[in-house]
Amino acid sequence: MIDIIPMDETRVEGFWRAVDEVARERRWLGGVRGFPLETTRAWVRSLIERGMPQVAAVDGDEVLGWCDIDARMGEGFRHVGRLGMGVRAAWRGQGIGRRLMAAALDGARKVGLERVELEVYASNTAAIRLYERMGFAREGRHARARLLDGVYDDVVTMALFLAPIRSWQIVDSDPTWPAQAEALIARLQAALGPLAVRIDHIGSTAVPGLAAKDVIDMQITLADLDAATVDAVAGALTGAGFVHRSEITCDHRPPGVTGPDSDWEKAYFQAPSGERPAHIHVRAAGRPNQAYPLRFRDFLRGAPEAAEAYARLKRELGRYHAHDGEAYTGIKDPAVDLIWLMAG
Repeated sequence: MIDIIPMDETRVEGFWRAVDEVARERRWLGGVRGFPLETTRAWVRSLIERGMPQVAAVDGDEVLGWCDIDARMGEGFRHVGRLGMGVRAAWRGQGIGRRLMAAALDGARKVGLERVELEVYASNTAAIRLYERMGFAREGRHARARLLDGVYDDVVTMALFLAPIRSWQIVDSDPTWPAQAEALIARLQAALGPLAVRIDHIGSTAVPGLAAKDVIDMQITLADLDAATVDAVAGALTGAGFVHRSEITCDHRPPGVTGPDSDWEKAYFQAPSGERPAHIHVRAAGRPNQAYPLRFRDFLRGAPEAAEAYARLKRELGRYHAHDGEAYTGIKDPAVDLIWLMAG
């Protein structure tokens, strides 16, 4: 029977042999042989004394694998841990790595770590899949970081946040999104009355079958976007509980467009705190930025192949930039522009 247990000093020699065995495969670890036994003993003792999580997979007296997380040193970085792990070749593919990581991450939470980092060789695709299943997101890639036996390999950096952090993910299309949007339209219309020329469900959740962030995008069209009208809309919507993000006043300008910057002005609101997420864009009738999302939505509704390609792009962005909204938007916007141009 294979057990996952806390590492202790009685397991040092077994741990040392396991690390050396994996290292000598010359593929997975940073070194190609284990550290000296006494160095390994000192390392294990240090982790134990500082309360850092270190667990071993054992079958009787034999160590089959390990996982440890050590806090970074230095003021300002002690909330961050670095993860290292390995499983001996004969015991891979049995779920031991997942069990080791789950136990170590549970220990990291108990000692108050907030972020866990790791590095993995790009060729180690099985490990990368495991890390992603455990919630790690890719944060970077160092090209040709290792040259061993005449072969280059990249290093992929990944991280998992144990404390709450704003992040996002792409989910499969939800058939209830249109009904949720209709309910939100009714609330917005009740709050705005005749101020709203029309209210439309836009964005990816408005395209049947398209994977998206679970955020409803709405567009409120006004007769004009003058200051008095925007103030009236802001008063009505904040009175109904919506949040005015007054610092957001324009859309990005697509390549090749002409006309004044005012063509891309808008006001922006979000759903009340605690409610289902919604982005509410307020634009003026007849301006290019008011027509843009409608053209984009309608094109994708009639072009399932383009919609699927767009969904694949967003899913890849989710793999690499789940915690970086600026990167997500910066990469996605040019792709949206390409679709918009095709729809013209």
